[in-house]
Amino acid sequence: MQAPVRDLPEKLRATLILLGLGGQKELCAAFRRINPATGFDLDRSYKWMQGRTLPRSPRVYEDWALVLGLERPGSWLAACSLEEFLDAAAARHPAATAALERASTPQAQPLPEAYLLGHYASYSHAQSPYYRGRLIRGSLVVEPAARRAEGLVATYAQSLVVGAVFATGPVLSLGGSLCLDLRMTSAGVAPVFLSLFHPTPPGSALAGMMCPTTAIDPAGQPPYATRIVLLRLRPGQRPEASNRYLEAGAASLPEDLAQFGLPGAELAPLLRECLEGSPGAPGSDHMPAAAYTALVAACDRRWLP
Repeated sequence: MQAPVRDLPEKLRATLILLGLGGQKELCAAFRRINPATGFDLDRSYKWMQGRTLPRSPRVYEDWALVLGLERPGSWLAACSLEEFLDAAAARHPAATAALERASTPQAQPLPEAYLLGHYASYSHAQSPYYRGRLIRGSLVVEPAARRAEGLVATYAQSLVVGAVFATGPVLSLGGSLCLDLRMTSAGVAPVFLSLFHPTPPGSALAGMMCPTTAIDPAGQPPYATRIVLLRLRPGQRPEASNRYLEAGAASLPEDLAQFGLPGAELAPLLRECLEGSPGAPGSDHMPAAAYTALVAACDRRWLP
């Protein structure tokens, strides 16, 4: 499966600055000079700049790389992080680096709940009958939205036997909960909804309930709800490459935690209590607040001075 497009609006705005262009019309003209038949359409580009839609044609990203003079394929430009894009683009346009830095300097108040920004390793129960009893180790990244007023957005990823799947959407603070309303990149695929305990700084652990659909099931794709725990990782750690089904057995979870420098022997029992503790009344399930508090207390110690 093709990797998701990342940070499209921010990359487009950086391109305008790097090339010294006055707006979308001049940017569209720059694309046409590279390729008269380019798919970079002016009207649609406004939606791309707002983060409402994405270019459908891979050729747009190939043209974009040529416009900037990047010696990288369009697929890299689409999937790379904003930091990687800026490093590569600034190297080709060093004279515009100062202007780009000025434009990137935050002038507004800090984002609400900015302490949640970063990468998380996620743990939830596999629901397919073919993998019952195993955990799925996925990943989550929380980033600023394309428009500052929209706060934070999250992208959740899993690597299943059918391939990698991604879901993206806003991070919402609603009452006493943190809610992630995520949509798959493929049209017609059911959304993923996470309802989590509302964390306090430093935001070392998120936990609660996740409601998606089962990807591999002889009954089709039935919906389900399961507990989920997400542990925040240190800057520079990226869990996406090791997303997978964890092997059955007591050792797999501590070993997976240890690869991120987390104390597996200490955290694994606390994490399992959150994921597997006794449910409430028949027909309902919830993560016990006491189990969540114990896990957060153990994780917070790694972040607080």
